[in-house]
Amino acid sequence: MGLWDMLFGGGCPASVDVSGDHIWMSHAAKFHGIGRQLTETGDSAGVLLIAHFDETLAQLDAITAADHFNVPVHAILAQDLSTDIAIRWRMEQTATIDLIVADRHPLWSVDGELLQFAGELPCRCRVAYHQSLQDPLVKRFTGAWLEPMLEQMGMKADEAISSPLVSKRIKAMQKRIEAKAFGNHRAASATEWFELNFPES
Repeated sequence: MGLWDMLFGGGCPASVDVSGDHIWMSHAAKFHGIGRQLTETGDSAGVLLIAHFDETLAQLDAITAADHFNVPVHAILAQDLSTDIAIRWRMEQTATIDLIVADRHPLWSVDGELLQFAGELPCRCRVAYHQSLQDPLVKRFTGAWLEPMLEQMGMKADEAISSPLVSKRIKAMQKRIEAKAFGNHRAASATEWFELNFPES
């Protein structure tokens, strides 16, 4: 069973390749890893750097401003995504676009819309998620024990762990949050979102 099957319960569109979540030790390591992935996109015809929150978007804007790239690179909020981007970038059906996602929304119903968007693009699409142990959503299922354990095992700050099991745990946490959330009031950061919308925060 592939990651798409675990997440959606159906077959993954042939045009979409979804990798497991990359979990970094810190916010700084996460954004450094995203910057590094931008230099390793290979055959990509363009890259969308995606954030659910303004605070994350500001970090992505800083990445795009700090360097020049061989392909179009655009930082954008997930709520502003439109398949028109493929038309503006003149994407053919055989082209490949990379979606690099720098956070996850606490609600699965919102987070899942991003993969629906990927499936609607007229070109091929690779989706990669990056999070850190400091992200509020990740903290809710890792607790305080994971970081010191990884350090004890010799994990370095510039390394990430990645596993479909992690992605599955994240989805389960999102669904539990959705069942108890007051609503989905817009927030500038994930931390603020929990303060506004989740009673157990």
